[in-house]
Amino acid sequence: MRIGALATFPDPKQPGAAISGYRRISQLVQVLSPLHTIRLYVVAKSRWKPTVPGCDSVTVLVASHLPGQWLKLVAVFLRSRHDVDVWIAYNPSKVMLPLLLLHCLGIPVVIDYCDKQAVIDHWIGGFRSRIYLSFQLAVERLLLRTIRAFIVISDRLKDEVLEVNPKAQCLLYRGTFVPPNVTEPGIELSRPCQYVLYLGTLYDFNGPGVLIRALARIANTVPGLRLLIVGPGPERERLRLQALAVQENVADRVEFHSGLSDAQVFGLLRRVDIVALPYLEHPRNQFNFPTKLIEYLWAGKPVLASRVGEIPQVLKDSQHILLTPGDVEEWASAMRDLCSDEELRNCLGRESVILYQEQFSPDVARKTIDAFLTSIYARCTRSMEACSQ
Repeated sequence: MRIGALATFPDPKQPGAAISGYRRISQLVQVLSPLHTIRLYVVAKSRWKPTVPGCDSVTVLVASHLPGQWLKLVAVFLRSRHDVDVWIAYNPSKVMLPLLLLHCLGIPVVIDYCDKQAVIDHWIGGFRSRIYLSFQLAVERLLLRTIRAFIVISDRLKDEVLEVNPKAQCLLYRGTFVPPNVTEPGIELSRPCQYVLYLGTLYDFNGPGVLIRALARIANTVPGLRLLIVGPGPERERLRLQALAVQENVADRVEFHSGLSDAQVFGLLRRVDIVALPYLEHPRNQFNFPTKLIEYLWAGKPVLASRVGEIPQVLKDSQHILLTPGDVEEWASAMRDLCSDEELRNCLGRESVILYQEQFSPDVARKTIDAFLTSIYARCTRSMEACSQ
């Protein structure tokens, strides 16, 4: 099939830019490109050059205001209506409103619904924020009611789609990870120290502060333990966490890093001792699935994770350690136990690799998504043929 992929992520090299959307689209393209031709269109406010392996073409649609972005999308949809068999759009955001045109033209559209609450997290405040959110949520609800096919990252989002649109077809796809060809050291690690890695944005609801407080509880009993916090910001959260490390007297044992390349991040994953997902109870963590867990499993490392959202469902048949969100004492105890038990760390690492291969490898994802897209395209083709008779 000829697939058109549509996304709105910013340049991941910009300071503080979130990279989850870029990663999600990149992995999806790499999974599907052996079977299909893919044209990627990125809507942006300023020009930049995305690098997404596997695309037949990459086009950046630049417009500083929303109406201009809509007009550019409409033009693309009209020009390519005979050249694209299926469109995949990243998230039902306000930018995606012109997808309704594709629906009217009878061209299959699949929305990859994978980041609920992102807009709310970034727009907190007064009257202007409430207007923005109301408009965003109205567009989201309209797209959920109209579009008939969705890829969803969690069961909670699947339930939300079906509540609004009971006839929709939904594929639960939490993500995949395409192993890199090259990895780099990235950060120098001092042995024989042991390292716990937190990877991701530094928002409080993701829980990096829990790890700092837990480290402080066991600083004397595990003197060689270090905490790596690797993420793009935002800067105000980084400063808050650095102040917390000073307050807890562990500033010399907590390292903050940002701006690492993918090769450096994945190289670091291979070299640390423990990886952590200390998520707190928060609407975003209830609806979404942390795709970094897939990278953790690929790296073959023991995982400490909060018992929140979809995480327990994924790890339910493994021995990986699930902990109470925000319980500093419980996290401290688990970190201490893992540091002192090399056999347990190795056992959990082997389980990580098996879980990745069984649930999240590119081959597994390719079969699942290809079958779903093929069924969507076939259904639309039959419907169009029936209407023309």
